[in-house]
Amino acid sequence: MHARSNTNVPAYKRVQFTHIVELSMQFSNVEKLWHAVQLRIISIMYLCCGLNELPPSTLLVRNLQAFSFSINYGLVHLPENFSNRITLSESTKHERDAFFTLQEVLPSSGFQTVTNLTFCHCQSLREIPDNISLLPSLQRLGLFYSNIISLPESIKYLPRLKILEVYECEMLKRIPALPQSIQCFIVSNCHSLQTVLSSTTEPSKTPEFTFMLPNCIKLDEHSYDAILQDAIVRIELGAKPLSVVTQICYSFPATSGKIREWFHCHFTQDLVTIEQLPPKLLGFNFYLVVSQVQSCDIGHRASIGYECYWESSRGERIKITSFFVNENVSHSCGSPFEYMADHVFLWYDAQCCKQIMEAIKERKGINDESRIRDLKLTFKSFAQTKDNKDAVIIKGCGFRWMYSSEEGRRKCKSKRSREIHDKAVDGVGDPTLNVRPKRLRKRPAGWEDFVH
Repeated sequence: MHARSNTNVPAYKRVQFTHIVELSMQFSNVEKLWHAVQLRIISIMYLCCGLNELPPSTLLVRNLQAFSFSINYGLVHLPENFSNRITLSESTKHERDAFFTLQEVLPSSGFQTVTNLTFCHCQSLREIPDNISLLPSLQRLGLFYSNIISLPESIKYLPRLKILEVYECEMLKRIPALPQSIQCFIVSNCHSLQTVLSSTTEPSKTPEFTFMLPNCIKLDEHSYDAILQDAIVRIELGAKPLSVVTQICYSFPATSGKIREWFHCHFTQDLVTIEQLPPKLLGFNFYLVVSQVQSCDIGHRASIGYECYWESSRGERIKITSFFVNENVSHSCGSPFEYMADHVFLWYDAQCCKQIMEAIKERKGINDESRIRDLKLTFKSFAQTKDNKDAVIIKGCGFRWMYSSEEGRRKCKSKRSREIHDKAVDGVGDPTLNVRPKRLRKRPAGWEDFVH
């Protein structure tokens, strides 16, 4: 049985509530809860002004699927294994500062097994206490519609944190270095965000990684460079043999000219043909610059990606498609993004690269280095919105090559601009092919703590 209300619960005398498994009373005036040990989901939050203290009967419950309540000192009394998923919201009474309340609540026994922690509509909360790092089981952290200014440095010590999501926190200015365990990092519509630090110092141990900053349009130049360097380092480490990486995706607002410094070749068309690939090629990163758009469900009812065509040695036409982010990530993004400015979409698709490299090997044959030039690859970029209602303009795309040896990297330096040609629909080449990519800087000591 499920119970939902946004008003007073009627005082029925003969109704048995012992079999209720889900209780949701958002914006209600409820003042007291009954004893119901069968509950699996409790949601009492969002200006639920009648109930500001934790009901004693709640402490008898174990293994809740989800628990939502206001930030309250009574949370220190939550028992072990109370709930894996806790959402905290603003308290209506404001009797104690939310920050100091959390300092005492977070280390308590009820939070030691929490895997999913969300702060929602916490308008008076400006920062999260450092002792959030004491949550050993935390895998997902969410901050929604709150006035958080910065996240604590200690967040990088959360050993199991996989997902960090921040939405509509318009006062947020700084993101510190993240733990190596992170797999999905999405910060959306945080218009004051200026600083993002990075911590990529070793190969990713996870098969997928997603980094998205939709509409974070005030990023400073140092952070922009840090993000791009982080992307290139993470991708090149992930592309090494025996790596478990399958896909790495980055998206962030486009800054004029910056992306060109990190890539080997650039095109202004959405259809390009590459006739001569560099030798010793291991794979490539691909990027698109997409115009501002009102509604975009990335990967779900909408698509951003590319199609690659070539002819096999038997004359068969082969096509493979690579999407920016997979559908699992797109579902976690929630509602569609509204892009207020041009954005870069940069990704590495291990499966796509593998298929292309296998086609190259098949074409050139064993020990026949010259026949690599016989394979002609055509890339068609695409970007469309939900239900394809809004026009999306692709303003540019490009490649950064990855090499299987240092020798291949050195040889390509002098030949790069001559060996790569594009052919748009009208056959006109792009004159920007002589742009040389930015080289990765050696990292100074402590780089993982502060990039710039």
